[in-house]
Amino acid sequence: MCARMPNLRVLKLEMGHRPGTKRQRLWPKDWDGSFPWRDLHTLAVTYPDPDDEVYAHLPDTLHTLTVRCHPRHYIFMNEQDCQFITRLTGWTSPILTSTEMLTILRRYPTPNRLRDLDLEFMSDGLHADLELLRHISAAFPGLTFLQILGYARLPDEPTLSTVGSLCSSVWVYS
Repeated sequence: MCARMPNLRVLKLEMGHRPGTKRQRLWPKDWDGSFPWRDLHTLAVTYPDPDDEVYAHLPDTLHTLTVRCHPRHYIFMNEQDCQFITRLTGWTSPILTSTEMLTILRRYPTPNRLRDLDLEFMSDGLHADLELLRHISAAFPGLTFLQILGYARLPDEPTLSTVGSLCSSVWVYS
């Protein structure tokens, strides 16, 4: 459907995830066509497939990229909330790891054009989180908006809030 809309400038696919469904893939497997939206300005995808080829073909017109959960992961505050919401809506809130998020961002062909970046992910270790932050700092120098919602797997695990003290070694100021 969307491929028949070559003038599309904003594409937001913010859909809930049901247990047993696959991650969202926009680029069909084994498709060798060109990117269908040459003027795309905004892309928002929930629960994306990190191996989706779409991230390697994004146009240089893209200024806003949102990769997150829907509903936001933080509404699942504890196991009881999670079970209640899943029973009520049928949704779960699966979440990408920091390594999977880095896989997506590394595929982006013209990162210096991006202005707004909104990410949501689960930490899979301090080293992976720092690698992600370093990549964001180096690859997206033109950002004017950055939102990161990072979650720890365990209550005592270092999170992005503790990573904040290490950011002086990550961020380069000019």
